[in-house]
Amino acid sequence: MTISTKKRNFYICMLLILLVQIFYYSNVILGQTYSDSNSYINWEPELCFRMFLYPLIIDFWQIIFPEYFSLGIVLTQIIISYLSLIFLYKTLCILEKGETNLALVILLFYGCSPAIISWNTIILSESLTLSLTVFFIYFTVRWLTYFENRSAIGIVVTCFLATMTKTAFFVYGIAIICLALLVLLCNKEKKKQTIFLLTLSVLLLLSFLIQCTYNYIHCGLFSMSYLSSRHSLVHALRTGLYLNHPDKQLVSVIDTIYTDNDYSLGYNTTSAVMALFGESWKEQNIGTSSFAKECLMTGPFQYFCDLAQNMVFACVRKFDHDYSAFTYTSSFSKAGINLLGLIFNPVRIGYGIILSLFGIFLSIKQWLKQRKCPFILLGTSCGLILVPISTIAGAYSEWTRLMIYMLPFVYVLAVMLLRPVLNTILFKLKK
Repeated sequence: MTISTKKRNFYICMLLILLVQIFYYSNVILGQTYSDSNSYINWEPELCFRMFLYPLIIDFWQIIFPEYFSLGIVLTQIIISYLSLIFLYKTLCILEKGETNLALVILLFYGCSPAIISWNTIILSESLTLSLTVFFIYFTVRWLTYFENRSAIGIVVTCFLATMTKTAFFVYGIAIICLALLVLLCNKEKKKQTIFLLTLSVLLLLSFLIQCTYNYIHCGLFSMSYLSSRHSLVHALRTGLYLNHPDKQLVSVIDTIYTDNDYSLGYNTTSAVMALFGESWKEQNIGTSSFAKECLMTGPFQYFCDLAQNMVFACVRKFDHDYSAFTYTSSFSKAGINLLGLIFNPVRIGYGIILSLFGIFLSIKQWLKQRKCPFILLGTSCGLILVPISTIAGAYSEWTRLMIYMLPFVYVLAVMLLRPVLNTILFKLKK
């Protein structure tokens, strides 16, 4: 395949994606809000609830176009998301090595998936997180291929920006350090470049510690978000372990609140329980966190089973595109978009977990057989499995929304796992 033909096919693919996206955007109401949108629009840093990057984008558009700021945000998300497709394609080309057209097929499925582009129309951070995840994967794959210092900078910068958009992404800051140490151990020839990445990663981790310190001062929790206390409380309520707390008078009051709210685990229930621990926001967080930890420690096995059950329930969930917040321009529009979903949206959370485990297995097998660590395959597989693990451990619902940024890992890993199969098939056909 000549370079000109390859470029032409890429342009055709991007044009097809653009046409599909135009169809999508013209058939939904742009700038819709979700249940958590107000926490970004009316951002209060002292609450330690949301990170600053997405609220800053909202503030920017509110200053320029106060009445139509939501359309400005949507436009920003659409442009960044479309540009990220270029970086996704570059990543796939590095992995595919120009042997097949698999990169274009995967790019088409990713770019046309309503499960991905739907988030560009909503005032939530998921769209930006998806795009930053693509950039992060690109720089990581590029660094592991060429060991460039500029790629190392790209890894750290995108990880920082992604974490300042979605707190759960901080685990990749730790993952970068682990990756750098592994490369340092297995590849002595790239010691200088690896130490450079390791140094930047430590600085990145220090920035996260600064954020945790800020949250500790203002909210009483040494955590990236105050939500850790609320989520721990939910686990204590759902498992029934709150009944094991030694303060039976407190347990009785909490039980009354829980039953009066029909055993709902929503904000009304958790906020009412948190209010029992003090008047100030800081007192409520400290008291709730301490109470939840004491309860969960009384039944660690039961708590673990609850997490495992959540993982099983999450596995069967498909990455949806028809959320309650979405408003279509007509019933015909909804039918057309649902058809797009059937064609371009085949991924379930469980598929991603299976792919990651299979990728880890192949990595270990190849490492033992060839005595050489397949850093990209192992790193992508581990990066993928980190999403469901960190989400299940840190949250309690909305799995498809909170795990949406696993999709770039899924599509990249799919290329790595499918490429050898396609090469074998093509080789046999040529015979």
